Amino acid sequence: MIDEVSRANQKLIQGVDLIDEYRGDKWPGSQSLTLRITFRSNDRTLTGEEVDREMKRIGDLLAKKFKAKIR
Repeated sequence: MIDEVSRANQKLIQGVDLIDEYRGDKWPGSQSLTLRITFRSNDRTLTGEEVDREMKRIGDLLAKKFKAKIR
C-alpha cells in the first residue's frame, strides 16, 4: 500500500510512512492502517485544494486496488 501511495503522484508526494497498524476483534479478517503522507512541491506552496484532490485520488486508488475504506 505504501508503494502504491508513493507512486500516486511522485511530483507532489515526498514520503509515506506507516504510523500505526491495528488488527483485532473489531474488524475480523481486516486491519486498520494509519499512513502519514507528506506532500511537497519544489517550486511553490501547495494549496489545500491540491492536497485534498490528491487525497481523494489516493483514497479512490486504495479502494479500487485493496478494497480499502477510508475513515
